[in-house]
Order: sequence, then C-alpha cells, then structure tokens
Amino acid sequence: MHLTRIVPGPPGFDLRNFECAKCDQFKTVTVEADPMHSQKAGWVAGGLKRPE
Repeated sequence: MHLTRIVPGPPGFDLRNFECAKCDQFKTVTVEADPMHSQKAGWVAGGLKRPE
C-alpha cells in the first residue's frame, strides 16, 4: 500500500489515505497530526538525551 493523501481530520489529527496499486483496495487511518508530540511516542520517556 502507498500513501496517497493526507487531509486534515478532527482537531489535532490527520486522515491518511493508503491505496494498493495491485488490487485497488484503500484504507483511511486517523493519526495524530504531530506524532513527535504524541503520548504514544515511547522514545520520549526513554533515556535519550541530546549530545553534550
């Protein structure tokens, strides 16, 4: 599947449309607009820090 379109969704979210070139199947997924600030970003809670 290939990403074909990103459109604004509900506040704070985007709708991403995926389409299969072989079978013409498509899927729409709702994702947070800025995944780097998502509560699900597990790396944020990790021990990673910027180099000093």
